[in-house]
Amino acid sequence: IAVKKGLALANIVSTSVRAAVAGEGVIVRYLKLPPMKKEEIPTALSFELERYIPYKESEVILDYQLVGETQDKKIRLLIVAARRNLIQALIASYRQAELHPVLIDAGGFAVCNAFFFNQIHKNTGEAIGVIHIAKELTVVNVLKQNTGYFSRDTNSPPHTANY
Repeated sequence: IAVKKGLALANIVSTSVRAAVAGEGVIVRYLKLPPMKKEEIPTALSFELERYIPYKESEVILDYQLVGETQDKKIRLLIVAARRNLIQALIASYRQAELHPVLIDAGGFAVCNAFFFNQIHKNTGEAIGVIHIAKELTVVNVLKQNTGYFSRDTNSPPHTANY
């Protein structure tokens, strides 16, 4: 109900939403795999997942993106796995508010996408850091030429200042 009221107050009429998830239930990893055809990647990933994700494959929703090639011709792959129950709960809450999620992104990448969408950065080829500090979670991303090289979610330190 609060979401619907907020949208009405802001005069937002679209029911399509882009959402983000973050925290312990979301895992982001960059992998280096031997050279292979794109259609072979899902099979190779199923063998590699248990090394990088502490959940059963059936407990997560997984996506991946080919992000480049290393100097030694290995492929760089970005994988994002989110606990299935986390995604299902998020979708259910949006549907209850009569909204339709069209994209669910990892929190750190949502911040990066907003950063590039708003053209805050001129692509000079230099590495940049995009840091999102929230109450309980800090997300650090390192990007070069709009491609991720590092991503980490960490617990934010407790805030001790009185405002």
